[in-house]
Parts: sequence; C-alpha cells; structure tokens
Amino acid sequence: GGRRGTPNATPRDREGPRSVMPTESPAPFLSVVIPAYNEERRIAAAIRAVSGYLAGAGMRFEIIVVDDGSSDRTSEVVTAARADLSGLNLVRLDRNSGKGRAVQAGVLQARGEYIFFVDADQSTPIDQLSLLLSPLVEGRCDAAIASRALPGSRLLRRQTGPRRLLGKAFGHGFRALLVRGICDSQCGFKGFTRAAARTLFTQATSPTAIFDMEILLLAGRAGMTVAEIPVTWTHDPESRLTYNF
Repeated sequence: GGRRGTPNATPRDREGPRSVMPTESPAPFLSVVIPAYNEERRIAAAIRAVSGYLAGAGMRFEIIVVDDGSSDRTSEVVTAARADLSGLNLVRLDRNSGKGRAVQAGVLQARGEYIFFVDADQSTPIDQLSLLLSPLVEGRCDAAIASRALPGSRLLRRQTGPRRLLGKAFGHGFRALLVRGICDSQCGFKGFTRAAARTLFTQATSPTAIFDMEILLLAGRAGMTVAEIPVTWTHDPESRLTYNF
C-alpha cells in the first residue's frame, strides 16, 4: 500500500499546490488524477463517472482533481461534490501551469498502490481502466498506457484532419527520437505502479502536454516495462489543443 501523508510540492512550483487531502483515512488501492483547466461544465460528470465505476468495482479509491489555475468555477464544483464523495480530493495550483505540471502535482500527492491519470473529457471512458489495471496488478508492467493506434483500438469519433495530422507527426517523431515501439504516446489515460509513478513524476520537468513523451522516455531509460493497451476512444471537439495533441 501507499505511504500516508502529502509529499512535498515540486521545486518548480514555488507557490506550491494548495490541497484538501485526507490525513487519517487508509491508503487507497487506486488513485485517479484528473487535471482540469476551466472544466466547470464537465468536471462533475467526470467525477460521477469515475467514482461510480470504481465504487461498482468494489475498489478502495481516491480521486484527485487538480485545478490548474482555472478562471471559472472548477474548484467550486469539485468542492461541492466533495460533500457527497469522501474519496474526492482537490488540489489547486495558483496559476495555470500546463497539463504536465497539473498531472505531476496530483500524482505526487496520490496515495494509491496504483496511480492513473485520466482526462476530464472522458474521451477514453473510465470503464477501460480494467484493461490497463490488470497487467499492472499481475506484475507484467510498470506502466500501462492507453492507445488509439493499435489493432483492437476503437475510435468512435475521430479528430479533425489538422489534429489527426499533428498527432501523427508527434507520434512519428516520438518513435524515431525517443522510445521505439510506442504507437500512441499522447492518449490521456495512463496507469502506473506507485513505485514507477513516484520515480517518473519526481524526475519530470515538462509542464506542457508533451509531458507524456518525457514520462515514457524516462521509463525507457529506467528500464521499466510499458504495456500499450488498445482502448475505445471518442474525440471531444471541445478538447483543448494545449491539453491534447
């Protein structure tokens, strides 16, 4: 199980994240981090979907929403939801710092034995989590990442032409320059053992949406095993380019 307490914020976030985290509750089996920037319209639905699925699966879990300096009511919506969900925690960054920094802040405060991050738009639905969790629990990998590019992947609504081309360009460049064998580095649905997550996200430096590439590069350099899993995925036309390539 995970250790209790709240790890220190990264040195790069000098203000530090402000968090509302449990202090005495037992460490959860699973932590799910949801980065959120101006997501007041979608975050409540994401929380309900994730908590409903995990509760139905009988897991001891926590959900950590990281408000990445939103200018809307994202934090207020999450705070209201906490009244009905004891496993919901909120981390607030003082300024918009980028998806990479938001995910890092959540992961480093997560207490679960297994730690996932998922997007607020639920483009990869939470019911795909079991596909990634199984190889982690069975000890077959240190990290499990969702893929939209493997045989067996189901894309219910594709990205627009420019985004698809941009994604392919990133994918080809990533495979050529960084980690060979990874078909889709950018899908916002990834899981790790606690040990792997702590190692990788402590070392991570990228604050932007390309942090996924850095995490996988660090995993390769550390000799970690990464399992790429085909999933069902639906493009959300409201997704932000700064958060999803």
